[in-house]
Amino acid sequence: MGLNRRSEMDAWEEDSRTETDKHLDGSETRRTTYTYRHTWQEDPENSAHFERSQAHYTPP
Repeated sequence: MGLNRRSEMDAWEEDSRTETDKHLDGSETRRTTYTYRHTWQEDPENSAHFERSQAHYTPP
């Protein structure tokens, strides 16, 4: 039996949701909404790739 360590850090997580509105003339409008939340993670996402990365920065 050995010691098993697991480290986590408080990190931002980004979720996105895209909605498409279809218009009478046949055109479409796409709208993407981004939400952010803090979670404890072993291997957090690179926040530099977030849509709003400066406001939701997770250090490496």
